[in-house]
Amino acid sequence: MRLRAPHRNRPVRLSDRRRGDPAELDRAVLRGAQTEANRRAFLASLPPRYGRYATTPVPAQVLAANPELRAKLERMTPQGFLYLTGEADAAKTHLAVRQALHLTEGGGSALFVDETDYFARVFAEFGGGPPAPDLLAPDVLVYDDLGKQKPSEFALQKLYHLLEMRWSHEKALIVTSNFTPREVVARLTDDEVVGHAIYSRLMAGQLAGIRRGAGGRQGSAL
Repeated sequence: MRLRAPHRNRPVRLSDRRRGDPAELDRAVLRGAQTEANRRAFLASLPPRYGRYATTPVPAQVLAANPELRAKLERMTPQGFLYLTGEADAAKTHLAVRQALHLTEGGGSALFVDETDYFARVFAEFGGGPPAPDLLAPDVLVYDDLGKQKPSEFALQKLYHLLEMRWSHEKALIVTSNFTPREVVARLTDDEVVGHAIYSRLMAGQLAGIRRGAGGRQGSAL
C-alpha cells in the first residue's frame, strides 16, 4: 500500500497557533481586562447625568435632522479631531460620549473634561490642591463646552497647548461647543497670528454643525 506524503506546504493558520498557546491566551485576557479598565475609567470621568449617554442611543430626531452626521463620525480616525457645534440641547455631548466609546472599542483610553470644571481644577492645583487631569495622557479626549471659560490670556495659552500637543502626538480630540471655531477664536484673541493658529487646529478634522430635531426622544443605533 502506497503511503501518501504529508502536506508539508499546508499554511499554518494563526488560529491554529493560538489555540494551544497559553502565552497568547494570557495576552488576550490581559488586553481584554485593560480595555474594560479603560472603559470604566472613562465612564468614571463622566458627570452622573452624562453617564447614561454611554448606554442610551442618540435621539433619532437628531440624526434625522443631520443626515450628514453619520458619515462625518465614521470618517473620524483614532488620531483625528472632531468639532461638534450647535445650540444647547442638540445632543452634542451625547454624540461625543458615544464617539469616544466607539473609538476605544478595541482598546485605548479616554477621558471626559468639562472646560469650566477643568479650569477650576487647574486653579485648585495652583492653590495646593490635587493635580488637574493630564489632557495629553488619554488616547481620546472629550473636551466639553469649549468657550464657557471666561476669556483670558491663560485660557488662550492652555487651549493652544492642548490643541498643539494632541495634534502633534496624533491623539484624538472631540470638542463640543455652542460656538463655531471662528466665534471661539474671536472670544479669545484679536491677535490674527495666534487666532489663525488656533482656528487651523480646531478645523484640522471633522466639523459638524448639529441641528436639534423635533419630536420625541426615541433612540437610534448610534
